[in-house]
Amino acid sequence: MDWPKTPGRDSRHSSAFDISWPYRDHHMMDFLAHATGNAIVDEHALPAELAAKRRRRGHLHTPYPQINWRHPAAHPGWRYTRSERRALRAATIHWPTSRHDLAAYANRDVLEAEWDTRFTNDGPVHAGAAALVWREPNAVATAFTSAKSARHSRLWKTDFLDAHNARLDIDAVMARIVTTAHRLWRTHADTHLHLGATDTTTWTALLTTLDHLTDYARALNGRADLLLAYREVLRLENVDDAAIRIEFGLPLDDTTPLNRTALDMDLNVELTALVCQLARSALFDEQDVAVQSSG
Repeated sequence: MDWPKTPGRDSRHSSAFDISWPYRDHHMMDFLAHATGNAIVDEHALPAELAAKRRRRGHLHTPYPQINWRHPAAHPGWRYTRSERRALRAATIHWPTSRHDLAAYANRDVLEAEWDTRFTNDGPVHAGAAALVWREPNAVATAFTSAKSARHSRLWKTDFLDAHNARLDIDAVMARIVTTAHRLWRTHADTHLHLGATDTTTWTALLTTLDHLTDYARALNGRADLLLAYREVLRLENVDDAAIRIEFGLPLDDTTPLNRTALDMDLNVELTALVCQLARSALFDEQDVAVQSSG
């Protein structure tokens, strides 16, 4: 099993002397649980007629939760036939939460062996425990860290991305990663196969999407983030020219008044160029293809 060697770390790249990975096992389990959400439906796993019915009812990409007996009439299942409800439950994404859950899959023996390799005794009971055992859910948890990083960036909270059509639909990208990863894992779980990729092409495409999301998050938190910080300092009224010269690395022996307007314009030019480059990133091409295929 080439993924993961360390929970959440991409084992395709060298991690020698890398102490920057801040997450532990419980973090990765939480990330998988959050990324999977509540009763996400793999729309591509539904029969064509049922998928069309969900589209007509406006249920496309909406969850199919377990019934709440306190408010049963509010459950969307009442709008579907019994066979349709069965298909919806089968297409709902669930990762095994404990070793006990593995008994429900055809490849039970192999799954239990993989689980036992990772854990002593029975292991944890957690909605995201699968992230510590199999590479597919681990990839989902890793993608969640990139999505989280992008959303927490300084640039994400501005209107710069919207103005240049560079705001990625992260929810849609994560949904695509989750459903693809779960589909791959279910192929392994439902067939009597040994360790190894069952669909190397799809797995490679999944990793490519994950890498693009990681690159997008890094770009948001890289030079662009620094430029925004510079701009914020530049626009503070109570900061003198000497402090700005230090921040910008300008000569300190220059006593001429600082042209803050010119500096601000230079920052905006560079920031705009970086954001426009983001808008041309590969993830947006993938996003367009995904929209066309689901339309």
